[in-house]
Amino acid sequence: MFADGPRQVINGIILITVIKGTGFNLEFWNYGFSTMNSITMGLMMFTLTLWVISVLLMIVAVILYIPLVIHIQGNLKEFCCHKIDKR
Repeated sequence: MFADGPRQVINGIILITVIKGTGFNLEFWNYGFSTMNSITMGLMMFTLTLWVISVLLMIVAVILYIPLVIHIQGNLKEFCCHKIDKR
């Protein structure tokens, strides 16, 4: 995720530039773009979207991990053994 970040930032900058140049119209083929350029822009949007979702999921996981660590108060193995022994 971190290694792919710089490439996705560049993809985002390129997409913003192209979208501003076309007047916020995503129909690239109406503005002199070839089919290959349209496919490339679509794939850039797809990979950027997946990367943003992955980053958001990671942030949510980090936020949810903090209450879990507070609740466990030790390592996970001890917590699981304690829960199992209780039953």
